[in-house]
Amino acid sequence: MPAQEDTWAFQPIAAPFPDNPVRVPGQQNMYVALWYKFGKPIHGRAWNDNGGVQCSFGWSKVELSGAKDLGGQIQILTYKGDFNSLGYWYEWLPIKTRLAGDAHRELVRCGQSTPVLMPCKDGQQRLGYLDLSTEIATVGVGGKSETLAGGAVGDLLGIFRNLRPPPTGVKIYDDLWGDVKYGGAFPTNVVPADNRQLKTETGPMNQYVALWYKHGEPVFGRAYPSPAGKIMANFGANNQENCGPEIGSMQMLTVPEASNMGLEYSWMPRSQAGSGGWELVHVGNAAPIIVVDEKGNEYLGNLDLSKDKASIGFGGKEKVREKLVREGKYSIQCTASDVSWRSQRELQGQQNMYVALWYKFGKPIHGRAWNDNGGVQCSFGWSKVELSGAKDLGGQIQILTYKGDFNSLGYW
Repeated sequence: MPAQEDTWAFQPIAAPFPDNPVRVPGQQNMYVALWYKFGKPIHGRAWNDNGGVQCSFGWSKVELSGAKDLGGQIQILTYKGDFNSLGYWYEWLPIKTRLAGDAHRELVRCGQSTPVLMPCKDGQQRLGYLDLSTEIATVGVGGKSETLAGGAVGDLLGIFRNLRPPPTGVKIYDDLWGDVKYGGAFPTNVVPADNRQLKTETGPMNQYVALWYKHGEPVFGRAYPSPAGKIMANFGANNQENCGPEIGSMQMLTVPEASNMGLEYSWMPRSQAGSGGWELVHVGNAAPIIVVDEKGNEYLGNLDLSKDKASIGFGGKEKVREKLVREGKYSIQCTASDVSWRSQRELQGQQNMYVALWYKFGKPIHGRAWNDNGGVQCSFGWSKVELSGAKDLGGQIQILTYKGDFNSLGYW
């Protein structure tokens, strides 16, 4: 079966996203957009703002954005299905990959425009386009456009269609955020917060990690299924509760198949997560948190890491719990409870690297060890040099081991 064509959904600006939009890798809130200027296709970026689409395109020396500049409608790249139904999957690679002549890869393009992820002067990366006829890349930012030309263009990430079956059995070490809509079918690949029902005023209920963008800024809240199996959600920010159809487009934390799971999630106070390889689940300065109110009820909400402020959307308002969060002390009356952590533990992406210890002039320093032909090799940094091998290290080092389990050792 020949591969199907790319699908570009027509999208009114400020309306909720179409189903299955293609998100830019490493960018939590950035999607592939297309527009036509004087009939010429140019690519740019779209993002979720208050549940609706906003967008930006670079053109000439200016940035074009919003309904006033763009006429009210753009297109969004979508991917509804999988390799078996579509005959291709998307991968992001340096744009110079197109010159390799791989028959199984096709550059995503419209006319002479192809999307590229560009570094901007402010240090951020944004999606723009490469004009294939001039080899000049352009992105819109801050009301103006920025351009890039020359050899550096080849290293920009572009999007390709891969016509070969995707790899299987790959471990996933990143959070997976599914793009969903308020009122849509409730997903099946989600896990309740703390793997249990939380106590609420109306009784125990499963709550799921939801992410929304208030004026483009990330806010966490709670999602849950309606009796009809549809997505409901509540968020609290800027002294308001946002809920109901106004939510529009949002995201939910999802999990892959068990065989692909390269991490695990746990809910615990920050004071208990200082060791063990746990990383806080967050997007920018926002993190999901279980907030316990003055009645002992539990609701998923948002932890503002910049202010140590935990809040939920409740009763039409943003209900705030603050103080003590930075101290790691948790009280039902006055603060939030558990936050979500992720751990890769032994799955740190280092297949052949171990914790090593050595003493230089009686001073302990740590380094790395690895298996080489079945034996230990190692490396330590000292002053301005690397010390390695028996000649530098005297023939013996120490390796951190863990023989047993929590029951026998009392720690992990």
